[in-house]
Amino acid sequence: MSRILAIHTGCGGPATDEDTIYPEQQISFLNDEAFTLTCFTCLDEISDREELRLTEVNPQ
Repeated sequence: MSRILAIHTGCGGPATDEDTIYPEQQISFLNDEAFTLTCFTCLDEISDREELRLTEVNPQ
């Protein structure tokens, strides 16, 4: 089953405390109109979706 990693481009670390998100899950922080998220790794406030890199990982 594939999964999605949310990476903060500012620090390169995981942006959420749940380091994996499964595609069938609703990603609430991406759907909020007033987007804001605190990076789990560096604790910077992320206010722009452009600061996130979503990567799909397929386990072998």
